[in-house]
Amino acid sequence: MNLELRMIKGKKTITNCGKIRKVKVYVKNRTVAHETARVIHHKDGAEAYIWSNVKLKGRQAKKLTLSYDPSGDKGHSVTWTAEIIIDNDAYPADNSAEPRQTEVTCGP
Repeated sequence: MNLELRMIKGKKTITNCGKIRKVKVYVKNRTVAHETARVIHHKDGAEAYIWSNVKLKGRQAKKLTLSYDPSGDKGHSVTWTAEIIIDNDAYPADNSAEPRQTEVTCGP
């Protein structure tokens, strides 16, 4: 088994804090066997959301989406990370992706 966290996507800069934003995590099953895993999405190192029982068919890619309200982060920078949790992964080095930085620049 080998699941890969491909990337995290979201806005680099948010100037309108009155709008809910989407932060996306892309995962892929690199093998032909069906797999089930947990994906944990972090905001500034703390768990923001956990997807349990993410089911991936063989070679399937999937997008997971978190709805983010930036109003509580005005004037701050937010760092998004994520990880896949699965037992006996053949290549655990690809179970996380590069962090994604979001600048929340809307005024107070």
